[in-house]
Amino acid sequence: MAQYTGFFGVAELGATVLGLPGSNIDVSDLNFALVLHEDDDPVADRYTTWGMQADSVLLYQQSGAGNRILVGNAGKIFVLDPTLFTDDGVPIALRYETETLPEPSDEYALTSHKRLAEVVWQLRTAPPDIGYTVTLRATDIDDANNFIEQEIIQKTQKARVKIGLRARQWRLRWDVTVNMDFDMVSYGYTFQVVRRPYTGVLT
Repeated sequence: MAQYTGFFGVAELGATVLGLPGSNIDVSDLNFALVLHEDDDPVADRYTTWGMQADSVLLYQQSGAGNRILVGNAGKIFVLDPTLFTDDGVPIALRYETETLPEPSDEYALTSHKRLAEVVWQLRTAPPDIGYTVTLRATDIDDANNFIEQEIIQKTQKARVKIGLRARQWRLRWDVTVNMDFDMVSYGYTFQVVRRPYTGVLT
């Protein structure tokens, strides 16, 4: 991203004209802004508002041009550069997290205790030769201190990891830092309701 060079008008109390801002503009405490959102020729003088109390994202379209995304962050305004389509080899940290698993059903009640046994997932694109370092974590939804975590090197599109956790329900999370595609297309897991046979679930 590159810093967006916009114009901030400055109104001095008692002045009759709108002046240029100084060299340093700090909008970190600004919680409301008036934004010119059309650039037709002649300028249509149509404005919209942008609340900047929190970090914000605004979709902006210049006349006859494609959409652009403006991002307000820590008192600065950025625009996503539409000419950049890759990360230029810089690794990106990714996190995938599931909803609460397993969903209640007639087969296994919400209140029954279960033992997670194995997690399997598959990528659309094969990993590079050196593989991906993937951290798989399963966390009890009732007790965040009850979790198990395992790190693997994934060198094939399909990965299978034995991981044990006893809980009513849990969430699965994958953490990985990559500079190529980590495009997960499916995941599944097996678990056992205590004192019953294993059950497989594929999503």
